[in-house]
Amino acid sequence: QQAAAHHLRTILRACPRHIDTQLALGNTLLRGGDAAGGLDLLHRLADEPLLGAQQAYRHEAIGRHALEKGEPQVALEHLAAATSLAPDERGSLHNLVGACWLRLGRPEVAEPLFAEAAARGNADGHGNLGICRFRRGDRAAARASFANAMRIAPHDSGARRNYRSEEHTSELQ
Repeated sequence: QQAAAHHLRTILRACPRHIDTQLALGNTLLRGGDAAGGLDLLHRLADEPLLGAQQAYRHEAIGRHALEKGEPQVALEHLAAATSLAPDERGSLHNLVGACWLRLGRPEVAEPLFAEAAARGNADGHGNLGICRFRRGDRAAARASFANAMRIAPHDSGARRNYRSEEHTSELQ
């Protein structure tokens, strides 16, 4: 991450207004341990004239970070904004928004979002849909969701753990 941040800063010295590089640097800083620097840069970019996809990328980066830090309400605001700004062809945003709702204690809102993520081929969506189904007592449907997650991502440890587990108590993916 440090090498990537160094490279991105080098690009920005040559072209300081390059929005995509600023977005990439903000996200790299968030993931690389300089959360304050990454958030500062991403929040400052809100004042720039961003394209819809760039706005979505900014919101997704902030939302993912908030979710990882245990702030599902903040994450929900940003991830819902990202979902409204750009297509979610792979279902990853729907899965993340569902995770926010589940962590906010609203499984009835989360489950359809996981189902949408799963319908778009998202392995984590299948796994999280299985967790919801298991928690509400539908073991057969949960097992089918876990099997679908394994089919899509056979090397994913969470998918394997859920599929093999009799208790299906794994964390959200």
